[in-house]
Amino acid sequence: MRMDQGKALRVNIREIHVENFLGIRYIAINVDRPIVLVGGSNFSGKTSLRHAISAALTGNPVRVALKKQSGMLVHEGAKVARIRLVVDNSTINVTITAEGIQRTEASAPDSAAMRYVIDPQRFAALTPSERRQYLFTLMGLSLTPDFIRERLISRGCDSAKVDEILPVLRAGIEAAAKEASQRVTEARGAWRGVTGENYGEKKAENWQAESGDWKPSNLAAMQEMCVRLEQNERALGESQRKLGVVEHEQKQADERLAKIASLRAKARTHAKLSDAANLAEELLRDAQIMLDKARAHEVPCPSCGTMLLSLPAREAGGPPVLLPGGDEKATPSPTIEGLEADLKLREEKLVATRKDLEEADRAARELHRLEDEKATKTPEALAHEITEIQQRIETLKLSIDKDRRQYTAFRGMLDLFEGANTRTKIAAKHHADVLAWHRIATALGPDDEGIPAEMLRECLDPLNKRLRQSAEDTGWMEVQVTKDMAILANERPYTLLSDSEQWRADAQLAEAIAHLSGDRILILDRFDVLGDAGRSEALGWLDILAREGEIDTAIVLGTLRTISPSLPETIQPVWLVNGEVGRLQERAA
Repeated sequence: MRMDQGKALRVNIREIHVENFLGIRYIAINVDRPIVLVGGSNFSGKTSLRHAISAALTGNPVRVALKKQSGMLVHEGAKVARIRLVVDNSTINVTITAEGIQRTEASAPDSAAMRYVIDPQRFAALTPSERRQYLFTLMGLSLTPDFIRERLISRGCDSAKVDEILPVLRAGIEAAAKEASQRVTEARGAWRGVTGENYGEKKAENWQAESGDWKPSNLAAMQEMCVRLEQNERALGESQRKLGVVEHEQKQADERLAKIASLRAKARTHAKLSDAANLAEELLRDAQIMLDKARAHEVPCPSCGTMLLSLPAREAGGPPVLLPGGDEKATPSPTIEGLEADLKLREEKLVATRKDLEEADRAARELHRLEDEKATKTPEALAHEITEIQQRIETLKLSIDKDRRQYTAFRGMLDLFEGANTRTKIAAKHHADVLAWHRIATALGPDDEGIPAEMLRECLDPLNKRLRQSAEDTGWMEVQVTKDMAILANERPYTLLSDSEQWRADAQLAEAIAHLSGDRILILDRFDVLGDAGRSEALGWLDILAREGEIDTAIVLGTLRTISPSLPETIQPVWLVNGEVGRLQERAA
């Protein structure tokens, strides 16, 4: 099975041109073999080359979080970075300016697998849930209602019942499985209601109705139930309405009591505020008298012109003045402005006190009004009435439920009595419903025969089969993805593997994704994490893939001291020096 999203693109790279991108000044590679082995020392531009290819193939920037930061990818001192990839089907051009604007002049390959085959470590970094979702996408599978509907129909499930449960599927396959199981229970209950017997699949297959134990008097009982149900339902509605009214009255009573308490607290301050207002009036009069006396004896200072109180003002009981000669015991005379300011403060104090006194007076009047009013019902009476109504409602509900159940039972007995043939057909229909819903519930369930397990097998079986093949070709550990989405290598968890073992596991996983998706491209960086034997095994594996026509382009990059001159014919060596392509003989320098 191939990935059924987007359009799989065989990325057979023919030319790579990178200019002024990260650590690259200019690199041009004419790719004439399926495998390109890129070597060089540290800081020679290998990782920059990988990121340039990634930016072109995915259309997304690398090493920066936002596209507007792409200008940081331009080589230091340059204004523009350019990337061009020539593939069999098209040419991909990417231009990045120092201002951070990135423009892709041709569409990058539309494949969700691309980022995993050019960055092999990405798959192992996913959470188990993300890994499962990605594999579903890779294999063209999904848990959408329409997709699950197709699977159910293909399993022979009843199309009408599938459509009936389709809205529940939008809440998830587990919710739909639970709903289908509930429908099985309901269908069995319906069969039992018709037959009067406990359901059994073998029994239900050949069940024939009998006349039953219907009595003519049951019809009158059913009619009485109908009348009683109508009366009780009407009474229930009236009781619920009345409950709302009384609860509203209780709320108003509580609010009235709270208001009385608040008014009583404010009214208690009336006497205290009245005394405070009288005192404020007295102090205001004293301040006015003092100001009037001062104004009658104010004279300008001969030195600075400030208005001062004359000596007679002191003798008349006014404030002390500053005598010529600087008498140390004399105190400064207050100015007219100071006395006026004091008078203003006393006026404001009186106004505020009177305002508080008015509020206390209003509170007292409102309190008297409320206390004089007689409450229609006491809080205790209202609470008691609410309890009685609630009990009445509960009694009515129990009675209604009992009559409904009894009526349903009588209706089933009547159906049995009215016609054995009709009852047999009804029972057969319920039995068919049981089987149909059971088929759907089983298909949606978590067991091995269910669709989720089936889809998981469709994801994992081809993936693990390809991983087993890679292990045989390389002689490496066999990598496996379990149904719990754990990654194992020879039964060891991925997190316990060494760096070189993880590299091998990542490479095999990326190749399997490339194979299943049809992208047929692979980029493997950090090749130098392998020892000499591991490198030979890796190149031998890629050589097999290339010769078998199972991969179009594989780019392998690593920090190497040299590149062996005896490479397979499928491998093209490239040596990088200071961000440029160097001659192969430079590799030993």
